[in-house]
Amino acid sequence: MPEPKHAIIIPTSAWGHVVPMAHFCQQLLLHHRNLHLTVLLAPSVAVRFEQQVLALDLKTAHPEPERLQRFTVVATDEQPKFRDGVPVATKGPGTLKENIPIYLEKLLVSADMGAAGENKFAGIRPRLIIYDLFLTFVPNTFTTILEHHKLPPIPLFAFFPCPAAATLSIFGSFETRGSRAIFRQQYEKEMAGGIESDVALVKAFGSGTGEVIRMPDMPDMYDYEYEPMYAAFPWPLYVLYNQYDAFDSIRSPSVTGLISTGVGEIEPNAVKAVEKDFGKRCLMVGPQYPEAVWRGETGTRPTDGDAKRVMAFLDAHPPHSVAYLSFGSMFWPYERPEIVDYLVESLISNRVPFIYTQPSELACPSPALLEMFHREPETCFVIFAPQWHVLSHPSLGFFVSHCGNNSVYEAMLQGVPIVAIPFGADQPVLASQLIRAGAAIELEQIKSFKDPSSTRLYSGVDIIGTEEAIKAELAGVWAKMLGEEGDSMRRGMKRSKDVCEKSRREGSSWLAMEAVGEMISVCSV
Repeated sequence: MPEPKHAIIIPTSAWGHVVPMAHFCQQLLLHHRNLHLTVLLAPSVAVRFEQQVLALDLKTAHPEPERLQRFTVVATDEQPKFRDGVPVATKGPGTLKENIPIYLEKLLVSADMGAAGENKFAGIRPRLIIYDLFLTFVPNTFTTILEHHKLPPIPLFAFFPCPAAATLSIFGSFETRGSRAIFRQQYEKEMAGGIESDVALVKAFGSGTGEVIRMPDMPDMYDYEYEPMYAAFPWPLYVLYNQYDAFDSIRSPSVTGLISTGVGEIEPNAVKAVEKDFGKRCLMVGPQYPEAVWRGETGTRPTDGDAKRVMAFLDAHPPHSVAYLSFGSMFWPYERPEIVDYLVESLISNRVPFIYTQPSELACPSPALLEMFHREPETCFVIFAPQWHVLSHPSLGFFVSHCGNNSVYEAMLQGVPIVAIPFGADQPVLASQLIRAGAAIELEQIKSFKDPSSTRLYSGVDIIGTEEAIKAELAGVWAKMLGEEGDSMRRGMKRSKDVCEKSRREGSSWLAMEAVGEMISVCSV
């Protein structure tokens, strides 16, 4: 009988990171039958995490419940809530940063968890910790606990759900032209000049100079092209501070390595570059969806509320005729809301039926936009849509997306081509990978760089950015997506899925999942 193993998982409260972490946990348990997982969850995602990790609505073998335990950390989430685009102050029993260390220490020393509940795995010492990279306090907390209790070292891995090329372009060193390294240098320069911290932070971030950035497995781009919508979506201050801290945190000597949801076969040179630049191992686990999802199953069709209306709308249209617009749970061009108006007006004038969803708390649709949704019969407006069911429906033609990690992989698994509107972070890299695979088109005229004088892409395209230029581009893109190019891009998505699935079964993703178990096995007892 193999010796039981125990790992601690610490997700963040950002839903875009929680979903891939949940799928990773599920598949890790299936991959290593003697592994036990303890997950520390923020209150806002506890229930949804459980639904994801157990794949309750899918006909698939799920992990045995006795090998998974969850503790909900009694805390106020780190991410502020928004009302009409403005952060709303909240009161609570302390932040995750203050309270996760309490839970982590008890787990590491097998102490009584008190009111949190029974630690069912108290007899199996944790030998691995995996935390979300943006929980920047974890490495120092981890080191302090080990030193205080004189515990032997164990591996600590940072989970970052994005490709290796994005990891390098965001958190790479100054020598590799990582954007956050340059941002930190500029911030410190502004602070030295006597500027207040918040002002210095905003001034320093995203200030491209027109330098050509050459990243492995990526096309050459100007530096400002990695933040293509900054003028439309300036990052909230709490995100900027978090990214500033993450640059140092990920380089802590206590961090053993990185876990990425990218696919090694797609970006082999970027993986090598990350490992060289960080001096740490980078495990490319790829997308770790349940087996049923790879087979095309989406679970029980929704029959309530907005979801029912969305499905009825799709049912009423012929194959590959409907567009789906969603910018995910966070992103929306709140400083340039007219961009969304142009998208909607163009779809209507070009007679393209569409579903529009806006789950972001930052979304503030104009009265004119809401009136259009009310007036036009070939539109379907909802706050949330059942995305898996939308993407798998035969009437769906294409997906207008910000190219977040979850949206890209979900579209890929269903073979749906993408019209890309990357805002920043890992999204320009994911969009570039899709374009290289022949599975997407990126909109160019809506790009909104921080510096208005940045009007040219490295590819030679000039950004005019007027309503006329934007709508002319949109009309051409819709025609392509609904014609032969759309069919070709569906085949491109299918090829991408095949690469990812082969990697999951026998390639770099499979090897990375095996390596996680090996990390536990070689840990000191």
